Amino acid sequence: MFSPYTSDSLEMQCLGRIASDLRKLNISPNCRGYLYLCHAILLAALSGKPPRSIKAELFPKIANLYETKVENVERSCRHALDTSYYQGGFKVLNKVLGCQYLFPYEKPSLTNFISTFAEKYIIKMNKIKLDQAAKKNEKTKKGLSLKSNKLFSPALNFFSLLKRNISICHDISL
Repeated sequence: MFSPYTSDSLEMQCLGRIASDLRKLNISPNCRGYLYLCHAILLAALSGKPPRSIKAELFPKIANLYETKVENVERSCRHALDTSYYQGGFKVLNKVLGCQYLFPYEKPSLTNFISTFAEKYIIKMNKIKLDQAAKKNEKTKKGLSLKSNKLFSPALNFFSLLKRNISICHDISL
């Protein structure tokens, strides 16, 4: 699959997950709309919020990326969704999304489909970013705690002894 992203980036990881989810919905990778849907969902997720107007915001970017017309992108995406819907691929939509879709037996509009998947991946990407930040923070905390214990261990020992003495004196007076 053509992608302008680097191989180890968060975007590439999400693009792989999006492609996997679309295949679970019986959207064929042979369709041109499959590629367009993958990139539309990814671009919507990268923006941080679902787009207001998919035709005005996302499709021109995808058309420029693949050097085609906006109308061709929209038609191909609709064709991919229609084909999947009529093959019964949307029966597993709730499982793929991980939540209850409001109208599971109705064919979603292109805007609803892209927005719903974008919200799912916005949440996933934020979770991945938080996990990466937590791992990075743990590494720096370990380094700082070791340094701080070496530098301030006499002071820490003094204050811990002082706390114990105060608590012992407090217990004796009661």
